[in-house]
Amino acid sequence: MSLKVTVSGKPIAVRPVTYDNQALFCVDFEEKGNASVSKDLPKASAVMITALLTKSQWSRLKKEVEDKGEQVSKAEFMIEGDVTVDMPMDIVEGEIGVICSQATYTPGETKGGERKTEKHRLKQERKKEGSQRPEKKFNVNDKKARLHAEYDGVCQDCGQHCDKKVMAIKERNGKEVVVCFDCAYGEKPRFSVSVKFVELLAFKTGMSMQESQKHLEEFPSSYAFIHLDKKTKTRTYWSWDPHHPILKVTYNRKGYMMDLHIRKNALLPTTLLELPLSDLWIPEHYAEPNPKKIEGHMTYYREHHSFDEPVLAQKKDGKCVLMDGYSRYVAAKKMNHETIKVEMQGEMSVTN
Repeated sequence: MSLKVTVSGKPIAVRPVTYDNQALFCVDFEEKGNASVSKDLPKASAVMITALLTKSQWSRLKKEVEDKGEQVSKAEFMIEGDVTVDMPMDIVEGEIGVICSQATYTPGETKGGERKTEKHRLKQERKKEGSQRPEKKFNVNDKKARLHAEYDGVCQDCGQHCDKKVMAIKERNGKEVVVCFDCAYGEKPRFSVSVKFVELLAFKTGMSMQESQKHLEEFPSSYAFIHLDKKTKTRTYWSWDPHHPILKVTYNRKGYMMDLHIRKNALLPTTLLELPLSDLWIPEHYAEPNPKKIEGHMTYYREHHSFDEPVLAQKKDGKCVLMDGYSRYVAAKKMNHETIKVEMQGEMSVTN
């Protein structure tokens, strides 16, 4: 059962992206929590949420805004959808991603100061629909949710923290408990960490290589197993600790790391530069990128006249070492570009 959320307000950014050769729009919001929460409870943290809309969904919203004579940058929206944790960090820049199922333009105040009630009307209609629905019958998902809460989301065989979507109900000593899919079906791979991701985490956060290696090796067992693709067997782990530098990590079926999301508050400042491709030094351990990924970057560049984000590099021993974005680098070379945008960490002098 997917987790559904509603995001509303003015976006802080709208970004066109390409994912799996499909044109999408990423709408970024910053949610700061409810100011009227009980004083006995801790204050909610500000969270950046990225909503993913199709091109037609965004075009419809944009047209509604323009028809009202309002600017898109000042318009308010309400977006409902399902939480996703599988999108790459160059698509979902927020801590949470939301796949849009319904998007609504909610006009703000009129010139006379009267509040338009569109947002309120929509909420009331949905509340009324919910009250008219027949009472839901108890099913296995309800039982799993109850047992998940009873055992604090911890597998009763191995102690792994898990989302209820990756847990199964098993009988232990005559009692029903929850266990992770790995213990239920014996599918847990042996995790391995590549040098590329160790260097990337160290580069982006400023920690030592030893610290980076330790964080990545301990992450799957220390934090929550939240998603398993039953077809490809890719799996995602997530940290609930806002002070941990890693937000989430995705592995393939063999346990090799595929994707690393680092919390924004852990990132070191960088400088954006335009550098010749020939100035970048490519580490020997970099494997040739997937041709489909390269073609996707080339398609995006032809449509938007820039890549979706710069490559990352660091000044080491007089060299500009590429740390991330090798597929974009290869795409730029295939299109015979002479330069590429680079996020550079550390001091560097540029001569015109």
